[in-house]
Amino acid sequence: KIIEKQLVYFEQTVIPNSGWQRLCDRILFWAKFRFENVGYKILPKGSRRRNFIKKIYFSLVKR
Repeated sequence: KIIEKQLVYFEQTVIPNSGWQRLCDRILFWAKFRFENVGYKILPKGSRRRNFIKKIYFSLVKR
C-alpha cells in the first residue's frame, strides 16, 4: 500500500536574540522569495554556482 502524507518544513524555529539578527533574517527572507524565480534561471539546480551561493546563504542564516 502507498499512502500520501503531507510534509511541513519549518526553516526558522529559533527567535533571534538581537535586533540586528532579526533585521538580517527579514532581509534574507524577503530576498529569497523576491528573487526565487530569477534565481532558477541564473542558478539552475545542480550547478556549481548555485551550490556556492547556497553555502554563503546558509552561513549567513546559521546561528
